[in-house]
Amino acid sequence: MRQEYLEIAQKACIEERIGNWEIASELWMKSIEFSSKENKFWAEARFKFCYNRSKLNRRNHYSY
Repeated sequence: MRQEYLEIAQKACIEERIGNWEIASELWMKSIEFSSKENKFWAEARFKFCYNRSKLNRRNHYSY
């Protein structure tokens, strides 16, 4: 399970770096089920951050 978590988290980080917030939040959400106790807090925090960024991007995109 640790390996699955690391692979998903790595993909999520890549998506964050290029600004694909929706994909990153989906990957972080998926990683939560594979995370250990110490990584669960981090995965949940990253999911919330990316999810909120994706909502902001959608709102700003449609406000024009």
